[in-house]
Amino acid sequence: MDIEAQTEAFKKLLGEDHNEQVYQDFMERHTRFIPREFLLNHQVANRIALRKLRLGSDYASDFFYFSKNSDSWRAIHIEIEKPTSKFFRPNSNTLSSEFHAAVDQVKHWIGWFDNHANREQFVSSVRALMLPRAMSVHPTHHRFVLVYGRRDEYADDPVRRGLIRASETPDFSIMTFDSLMEALDQKPDLMIGVRHNEFIELRGDEIVSEPLFAYMVPTQFEVSRALHEKLKAGDPRKTSILPGLSIEDPLIRASKAIRVRSG
Repeated sequence: MDIEAQTEAFKKLLGEDHNEQVYQDFMERHTRFIPREFLLNHQVANRIALRKLRLGSDYASDFFYFSKNSDSWRAIHIEIEKPTSKFFRPNSNTLSSEFHAAVDQVKHWIGWFDNHANREQFVSSVRALMLPRAMSVHPTHHRFVLVYGRRDEYADDPVRRGLIRASETPDFSIMTFDSLMEALDQKPDLMIGVRHNEFIELRGDEIVSEPLFAYMVPTQFEVSRALHEKLKAGDPRKTSILPGLSIEDPLIRASKAIRVRSG
């Protein structure tokens, strides 16, 4: 399905009233719709977004990814609500209880990260994604995104726009489902991952990011059989840099130790 067809399918979905999981499922299948907020120079690090990532025992983000520059990391946590969710009470500029509840949920995440031990625990749980490994010692700064409602509820009303902006902070951004359809041609596809206790499961059968497999500790990741076969085949574009000098393809090297999903 090309970008135009994906956009039409997403527009249709936004006009229907589903629970949050339906919209998340669509974004997992068509990853260009995953928000790209607070990105640093290297964009989404290794082109991986984790789904339903636990924050301790009480919270979970709908999507998570890292972004990085040469000296720091941004950990970006995303909460997905519904396009039918309302910012305001009917016929009023009073923010709805539904919107307050969504903002409060993200504020609970922010409060959880205010604890140093929680921050250390979290970074330890996703350190496998902090590649190259030499950069994993760089500081991590957390950012938060709420995807909520539709733009037409406030776009033409400066008072309403101001009330929504007042709920944001430099570390917390609120965006509508309409925003997810913008500049899709500039947003590369991502690989969806799921964190388990001992490894990260990579979903999908395509090699989305070759550097990921070059830098990873393979035993910390699991892939499908189909993707494993592609890794074993290596990159046919890779050639020796000097006659008689053999350099192992990083895809083949990763295939020798990476976990392979059964079934």
